[in-house]
Amino acid sequence: MDDAFITFRYSLNLATGPGPVYNVGESVEGYTSFLWMLLAAIPFAVIQVKPALVAIKALAFVSSLWVLYRVWTFPSPTGSTRRWGVLILATQPVFILNCGDGMETPIFLVLMVECLLALQRSPGRTSGTVVGLVTAGMILTRPEALPLLVALPVLVWFAHRGEPDQAGGVRDWLGGFLVAGLGVVVVHEMFRWGYYGHPFPNTYYAKATGTQVERLASGVRDISRFMFENPWRAPVAIWVALGLALVATRRLALRLDSKVVLWLGALWLMIVFRVSFDLWSGSAAMGRHRFLAPLLVPLMILADEGARMLWRGTGRYVVVALCALCLYYNVTGHLNHEWSIGEYRKGLERGHVALGTWLRETYPPESLIAVGDAGTIPFYSGMTTVDMWGLNDATIARLPGEYGAKPGMPDYVMSRQPDVIVLWNQVEFVRADAGKLVAGSEVDRQLVQHPSFKRDYRFVVEYVFRKHAPNVPGYYLNVFERQR
Repeated sequence: MDDAFITFRYSLNLATGPGPVYNVGESVEGYTSFLWMLLAAIPFAVIQVKPALVAIKALAFVSSLWVLYRVWTFPSPTGSTRRWGVLILATQPVFILNCGDGMETPIFLVLMVECLLALQRSPGRTSGTVVGLVTAGMILTRPEALPLLVALPVLVWFAHRGEPDQAGGVRDWLGGFLVAGLGVVVVHEMFRWGYYGHPFPNTYYAKATGTQVERLASGVRDISRFMFENPWRAPVAIWVALGLALVATRRLALRLDSKVVLWLGALWLMIVFRVSFDLWSGSAAMGRHRFLAPLLVPLMILADEGARMLWRGTGRYVVVALCALCLYYNVTGHLNHEWSIGEYRKGLERGHVALGTWLRETYPPESLIAVGDAGTIPFYSGMTTVDMWGLNDATIARLPGEYGAKPGMPDYVMSRQPDVIVLWNQVEFVRADAGKLVAGSEVDRQLVQHPSFKRDYRFVVEYVFRKHAPNVPGYYLNVFERQR
């Protein structure tokens, strides 16, 4: 995904000397995953860019396999073994897509499942320290995990509140958790304040616009699509898994000892945590249900327990039929989407990668470019970039207005006098009747209407991500250079 290359640009700069920055000399935290940025920097530090990108893909793939292994071997409060959930998870299109888009999701899933496993251990300083470190890793991977620093201690205390013999162990657990978890987070926050000068990532200031009611409505729409409007095939596996999870919860609720409370509480906490953040934030701007995808892991573990509980008499035939139905819809749904994944990959290569490479070979390295697609093109061009969406630009991020539609953005961009501007056009620019611009986003539309753009910039070349077709807008990358 194009956004993944934003993080990779920070990683590459960290590995090659300038530090974790988007533009050399500008301290802006335009990534949201500190740990993923650090991990991705390792291959860039030891090998060339192309093999480094392959190594990053391999890391994501291995991480995904590890998550599946942990789901397969996740302990049950009833001592059962699990088999069905891992098959459904491994074939679930949202899981596959989010593990292969180059973002931080596979690492976050590894940390989440390790956190869930560590919570099942007896309370003590060692187990508390492990949970604290893993939780800190989750926060450094996705900052919205910060509330877990409060939620997890409350869960452990609640699970053991009626066990006087565990009081000392719980106190030790809390001590280890707070020292390890809070310590790492505080150190990272001190680094953020010292290096970037702000308490939150720049993306927060860019995206946290509009009212909470508007963000809530957007989150509800995202959850609705996740549950009911899968574009590839009906998300039957999610419905079935949710039903089986409720069966497991209802039956386990009859024997709420500390082990069951921790098991159920930890899994449902992660699910509620993901749904709540999606509602609060208004959902991810890029990706396919990126904020909701992690809940599939605890949901499938719960569903597996529900399937085992129904595995009696004729119930086993119901379980087999439901699992077969899930696998059918998962596999056919992914096959339906595989074509669009391939088309996106080809479009990125012939459009963004090719354009970024052309810019690097055509213009002096000190040239300034302005672009809305601020991932792949800047990564391959290596040039100083004005990110017109503001994710990597502190000034645009703090302008008043909605994300992607800030009225002051065009004036600021033009004041920087970029040598090159790249716009998203929905139709071919070079036509028989003359050049034509149908801006693909409000960001591009605002810039096209600016007097300085019309006066000072001329069309140079066009790269094609996706051709225009009936009922399908085109995705043309139009390059304009400043006239000297």
